[in-house]
Amino acid sequence: MQALALAKVGQLKERASGMLVMAGVGGATIPLIQTYISGTTNMAHSFLIPAFCYLFILIYSVVLYRPNSKQKSQNQKQPISNLA
Repeated sequence: MQALALAKVGQLKERASGMLVMAGVGGATIPLIQTYISGTTNMAHSFLIPAFCYLFILIYSVVLYRPNSKQKSQNQKQPISNLA
């Protein structure tokens, strides 16, 4: 499945494969942590775990992510028709 997901990524193949791996690991560990917390405290507290994950994604995308100019120029040169 990863090969199909990375087929037309082009120059960003390394970054995209890293994102796929992180998504799989997060999808496997976060529910386990949430289950443990719901068993030790209550269900409402367990939903703080995904909330923190989404908060981190928001902070990263708005504040912390700064693409370098080289990557930005490569993305601008690639036509949209080649990405689909």
